[in-house]
Amino acid sequence: MESGVYKIKCLGNNKIYIGSSYCIEKRFKTHIAKLKLNKHINKFLQSSYNKYGNESFIFSVIEYCDVDNLKDREQFWMDETKCFDRIIGFNACSKSDRPKDYKHTKESRKKMSDTKKEMHKLGLLPPNLPKRTGFKHSEHTIEKIRLSKIGDKNPMFGRKESEEHKKERMKKMHSLPRWNKGLTVIDDSRIEKLAYWKGKKTPNSMQHTLIDNLTKEKWVELSLSDLSKVCPISITTLSRIKSGKAGNSIKKRYTLTW
Repeated sequence: MESGVYKIKCLGNNKIYIGSSYCIEKRFKTHIAKLKLNKHINKFLQSSYNKYGNESFIFSVIEYCDVDNLKDREQFWMDETKCFDRIIGFNACSKSDRPKDYKHTKESRKKMSDTKKEMHKLGLLPPNLPKRTGFKHSEHTIEKIRLSKIGDKNPMFGRKESEEHKKERMKKMHSLPRWNKGLTVIDDSRIEKLAYWKGKKTPNSMQHTLIDNLTKEKWVELSLSDLSKVCPISITTLSRIKSGKAGNSIKKRYTLTW
């Protein structure tokens, strides 16, 4: 029987960790690998490992049991040893089956925040650097990235897509018809939103009127782009008039309403 409850003990501080697994031997190997890589999920266990080293840790089996009784037996030994007490053990939670929606209390969050602030002051943690928003690689870095992916360094170098794979890929592409194929405005109201082609009136079109205050000439169209085609002003100038950014001479000469 390979499933059961196990214990990890640190001789440096006499703290213990209680756990359970379907395969204890495999679980021991996972613990050791994570600790050596400094990537163990239990920060208390990892901290002690970094301080005292691999020789100070003893892995042992407390009892073997059926898979169905793993959590119950683990909870029994956790209550028996009080391994969730920070002075005695490494376990982060007092329950063997930690709830998925577990949330720290306000007091715990404040305590963790104060501890991190103190560690920052002492230089034990790196500073909180701002996010690199809008960061761009230098030309030298871009060139190095490009060179690292050309020629035989590219995973697709010398490889060619087979005809069978190509046919299968094309078959998957054409297996689902386009959502608007064969549909009209009567069948689907979304088609009306795509009516941007020539001769069609867009659903969000708005009538614009431009008046020349000097000559009293008037132009009326359904959009700025159409208005720019019949009046002597470009669409850029019309947009500036509409947003109020045009020069005083243009504002005095023309009046735009919509």
